[in-house]
Amino acid sequence: MGSVRIAAPEVEIVAPRDDREIAAYAALAHASFGTEIPDIGYLRPHALTRVATENGRVLAGAMGIPVPQFFGGRAVPSACVSAVCVAPEARGRGIAGRLMAELVRGLRDEHGAAAVSLWTPSVGLYRRWGWGTIATPCRWVLPAAQLREFRRTTAPGLGIVEGVHAFQQEEARAWNGPVRRPAWWWEWKRATAPATTYHLTDTSGEVTGYLTATTAPVKPWGHDMFVHELAARDRQSLHTLIGFLGEHASQVQDIHLGPTATPVLSGLLDHLSQFSARARTWYPWMLALVDPVEAVRARGWDEDLDVDLVLSVADPQGRTTGYRLSVHGGAGRLETTGDNPDVELTSGHLAAWYAGAFGSPARMRVVGVRGRPAALRRLSRTTDDREPWLPDTF
Repeated sequence: MGSVRIAAPEVEIVAPRDDREIAAYAALAHASFGTEIPDIGYLRPHALTRVATENGRVLAGAMGIPVPQFFGGRAVPSACVSAVCVAPEARGRGIAGRLMAELVRGLRDEHGAAAVSLWTPSVGLYRRWGWGTIATPCRWVLPAAQLREFRRTTAPGLGIVEGVHAFQQEEARAWNGPVRRPAWWWEWKRATAPATTYHLTDTSGEVTGYLTATTAPVKPWGHDMFVHELAARDRQSLHTLIGFLGEHASQVQDIHLGPTATPVLSGLLDHLSQFSARARTWYPWMLALVDPVEAVRARGWDEDLDVDLVLSVADPQGRTTGYRLSVHGGAGRLETTGDNPDVELTSGHLAAWYAGAFGSPARMRVVGVRGRPAALRRLSRTTDDREPWLPDTF
């Protein structure tokens, strides 16, 4: 997890020992985020939780949800970190670093996580701990009336029908990062963040797309619609869902396309007769490879790849580890080696490469990855077959 300031020895990092400490953590999260965080109670049976206590008082808390994430089309043992908070008067003592180190250690050692994700505005802090920035999504806002330009061939149905969950998981495999959602994930979202779901099916009844949305009133009249999830099998299905949103224009002023909605939406904006979209960035998605060897072994790889490269990976303390990356016949291996490196990078760079965030050798060079041009090209090609996208919030 990197170098951190050492907190006072009387501060303990522990699993919550009773309901009182859980309640204190929830109250601290409420004060930190300005809103109630019902996830802390709901996810308690499914998550690994750690709190920092001093003289019986909870000073900080964080939780990690052990769930697989898709990388290269395969589900990799992973975890999602949520609700990280530290009391304002306890900040600056290194408590956050100790808390995260203990949480990540537990996720790796107790639950087998090879990669850990989180959404955070504190990118500098996590970068110092060895995390890499994978994507910074945008929230698009468009006038509802403009979306009427997208013609729909059918009307979406209301509610989640059989096949929506399977469709979401199949679509998730096409990207790097989506969670392989367990059954309780859907129940959790319905309980803590209720939204209306619409689905599309073809003539055979097969699901071809879906979206989830909520509305909120705006002054002086009407309301805005917020799209939290949107996925479609093909262009026609996507246009139908977008056109359906436009049909709400009699009462809806703006459509807010959430940062976790499908990333291909930005390309659809070119189809508008007049571009009037507004964009606002959201928290970045950051990733840490807490077990790089297992992460590479578990990931999916293109069967046509034939790569052998030596990587020198620097951790946040400046220590370097040599790895030989071998990808052959759809299988990847990462083994320690003392050979001279072809590519030099940090642990944060390694996470970004793993998720396909670089895309090109030019971007790798700009962020500080060093190596011969041919080696950088070979490394970037190993993970550029899928784009990074994390459609899940936690």
